Amino acid sequence: MLSRRETALVAACFAILRDRRPTRGYRGPAWASGRPRCPSSYAKERRMTDITSSLPDLIEISEDGFAFYEEAAQKVKDKKLSSLFSKLAKAKSELVQELSNELKPARRRGRRKPPEALADLSQAYDGLRKQQAAPAERFQRMAEVEGQLQQTFQKVVLDREQSFVVRVLAKQYVSKAEVLNKELRAVQRNA
Repeated sequence: MLSRRETALVAACFAILRDRRPTRGYRGPAWASGRPRCPSSYAKERRMTDITSSLPDLIEISEDGFAFYEEAAQKVKDKKLSSLFSKLAKAKSELVQELSNELKPARRRGRRKPPEALADLSQAYDGLRKQQAAPAERFQRMAEVEGQLQQTFQKVVLDREQSFVVRVLAKQYVSKAEVLNKELRAVQRNA
């Protein structure tokens, strides 16, 4: 019998494999149709590596998000909103813990500047803390930040240069983040 974590890992593995199946327009291997051997999706994957090669930066950004949502859950008086912020903090802390365990040797390289693609995200939670706007605007900005982070982790899922375990962990986070981001957008609409 598989544990809950092992079951989730297996389900995420199947989801990754399912996402790689050929689509309707697939007409066989590249060599059979005279198409170039290096499809455009390969070039896209090469560009993704620029973002996903800095997993320690993504972990730091997620740590900032964890601290932000944990603090927000304590400050907010609305129970539903506090519960949502707690769920977001928990998802981020689980992600940070799992990825940190997987990347322990790589994280000790020291502090460096994140790549340009992650520069906005690295300052996002500080900006949210300092933002003195209406609640609807703050929720909109939170949803934007979470959407950007979700897209970045989706790129990690598709990046074949990452280890399989890292890609599975990213896929698990993306699936959790989709649900929580929908809840956040619902709160935004009601605010």
